Amino acid sequence: MKRELYIWTLVFLGILHSYLIGDVLPAIFAFTLFLYMYYSKVTFNPNVTVRINNNNLVSTEEGKEIEIPVLFMGRGIINAEFKGDYIISEKVRLRVEGQRNAKIKVKPIKKGIYDLRLKVKIEDFLGLQIQEKIFPGVRIEVVPSVDSIREAAKEEYRLRLKERYKKGIVGTESLDFHGLREYIPGDDIKKIDWKASARLKKLIIREFLKEKDSEVYIVLDQSREMRKGKIDYASALALYIATMLIRNGYYVGLIKYWEGGYKRIPPGRGEGHLNKIRMEIKYKRERGILSLRAEIGKVSTRALNFLRKSFRKKKGIWEALLEIKTPSYIVIISDLTSQTSRLYALLSMIRKKHRIIILSPNPVLFYQGDLNEETLRKLYKRMKEREKIIRKFNSLAPTIDLGPSDYGKEVLRVIE
Repeated sequence: MKRELYIWTLVFLGILHSYLIGDVLPAIFAFTLFLYMYYSKVTFNPNVTVRINNNNLVSTEEGKEIEIPVLFMGRGIINAEFKGDYIISEKVRLRVEGQRNAKIKVKPIKKGIYDLRLKVKIEDFLGLQIQEKIFPGVRIEVVPSVDSIREAAKEEYRLRLKERYKKGIVGTESLDFHGLREYIPGDDIKKIDWKASARLKKLIIREFLKEKDSEVYIVLDQSREMRKGKIDYASALALYIATMLIRNGYYVGLIKYWEGGYKRIPPGRGEGHLNKIRMEIKYKRERGILSLRAEIGKVSTRALNFLRKSFRKKKGIWEALLEIKTPSYIVIISDLTSQTSRLYALLSMIRKKHRIIILSPNPVLFYQGDLNEETLRKLYKRMKEREKIIRKFNSLAPTIDLGPSDYGKEVLRVIE
């Protein structure tokens, strides 16, 4: 367009110069340029077509650059780029005389499915005439990258962390009499309020709480899935919390559990007790890829009643938590992938008796296997399922989804 403007400027100046000096030669030169411009405009009829070599759905990862092959057919100088939502497209310029292949780089910046259009500007070989065309492009499916999943989870975690810890770990009230609630297997029968039980025709327990004298149990999941890449993190987090609470005067106990067994250290104070907890956190690391699946079924009232009767016979976290006689603070560190439905049912039973918080290492964020398109799809699907699990447990107790770097200064600062 600039060249065309320059030529029309020369035409005008030639006519003006011929008029001012009375010479016909500048006018002849200007008329020649005019005829040339008119001829180029009339004869410019670009018949450019394009064919995208991949008309199917193109899948890629968020933030990853891809190349889309395009075949140009016709004559002229072609400037082409893809247009669409949430993409950055390379601009290509090439000379076409017949057919020519090109690859245009496209970088998606947001997950989703998008339809791209190919914007093409065609110039004649002298750059005097320009025509613009829009061609149907290609559809791309953008799946989230592992980094974006981690950042999203971390951002959500930062927003919720302070509120969850304030609600979950230790309260601020200091009350002798806490309230009445229904009897749960494992409660001390000395605390049954017989008058209230007679009125309501069911066993009622009286609860007493004194904050500094109340007990805090750190429950550490050492099941097989936790030992696949998350146990180092979980053990360090448990020691952080135990150290902080003991040094602030709380009675802290430890329960570690695995498939079919558990070990319990009664609550205590002091550096000696802290060393005992530190020496007890032992584990055997497992090999293999992390499992990302966990499901929670609906638990009916009838099923809960059955579980109340049967839990006392189980070896594991169920028996360990039901043996806690006094109302306590319970901090559970688990990825929620092992026996998820039973754990949910157990917490449904004991949440009226204890104050509970769940710190859950996210298996997706701890994944260390090979990454390819199929794996990314699975990770994305598991992340969606994981969100449902967290929301489900959140209805029982504050539940925080954690990544590999989430237990540092933020956790300790909020707890303190």
